[in-house]
Amino acid sequence: MTIRVAGTTFENRQERLAFLKQFKPEDLTVTLEREPDNRFDSCAIRIVVHIKPIRRKTVIGYVPQGLAREFSEVLDMGIQVKATLLRIIGGYAYKESLGALINIAI
Repeated sequence: MTIRVAGTTFENRQERLAFLKQFKPEDLTVTLEREPDNRFDSCAIRIVVHIKPIRRKTVIGYVPQGLAREFSEVLDMGIQVKATLLRIIGGYAYKESLGALINIAI
């Protein structure tokens, strides 16, 4: 399933996405991490990109709220979920925000 990452305009995630554009797809891995203490949504799942060449990781956003309810149950059961960053989108015109598309497979 391909989804658009939610919450990419908050905090400094626009700068993070712009930084990630310089890396090859094979240099990046994605993990989904439950965030049960999130003050806005107890089913929140953050999307973390691991940058292999510099051994760093960064949060680029969240699984959209409706899907997070379903996926949080799957993650809580310990079922392996694989996520892949497909591409960074947007940023083509003045004031157009960057976003990201990820693929999630169970």
